[in-house]
Amino acid sequence: MCSSDLFAALVNSAESRHLLPELSRLRIPIHSLVHENARCYQADAFAPIAKHSARVIFPCQYVADAAEQNTDFQKQQEKVLPQGLLDPKLLTMPSTSESGLREKWGIPNNATLVLGCGTGDGRKGLDLFVATALSTLNRMPDNSIVFGWLGEMPTYINTEHAFWAVEDVVTAGRQASIRFFGPTDDVAPYFQACDVFFLPSRMDPFPCVVNEAMASGKPIVLFDEG
Repeated sequence: MCSSDLFAALVNSAESRHLLPELSRLRIPIHSLVHENARCYQADAFAPIAKHSARVIFPCQYVADAAEQNTDFQKQQEKVLPQGLLDPKLLTMPSTSESGLREKWGIPNNATLVLGCGTGDGRKGLDLFVATALSTLNRMPDNSIVFGWLGEMPTYINTEHAFWAVEDVVTAGRQASIRFFGPTDDVAPYFQACDVFFLPSRMDPFPCVVNEAMASGKPIVLFDEG
């Protein structure tokens, strides 16, 4: 048995919304963190969140607006509270600190490094990242700019356009100028080593990588109202 005086549930994803009726039945107060973009869901998909949550916290107004278009929320439920920085050391590391990353990956010190970060799928825009890189490289002197993607890469064909984006790099013979760093638990050296952060997402609610780029003092290129 649970007492509402002793317990509360902090539900940190809209993907857990199906658990809320049971938590509510046990009279456990629910506080929901919704960082997903409701425009990616069917209409009224967030109804369990609106019905059972005492408070619903969104990372930015854009995500709150999308949720309101999906489902009717009560204004007194809602709070916009930007999420924090996952790796606070980015705020204290010297801007030139990169732990030999360029040497490790064979990136010239005088080359402009454009970093992208995320899971290599269509929503995150890996194919747009590669297409932009190929177009830019065709207009720039050799070795003057390098594009690098940090994150897990697609390994099979049925991954929207992402698999073919990687193949395009090989076909164009641009493996030296478009690098795929793979996943890592320590993103800080990559953000410190880059000169520009490029966010090509087709749709993103409030990605942590933007916070990390800002904390590293790097300019950010992204879609208007993406």
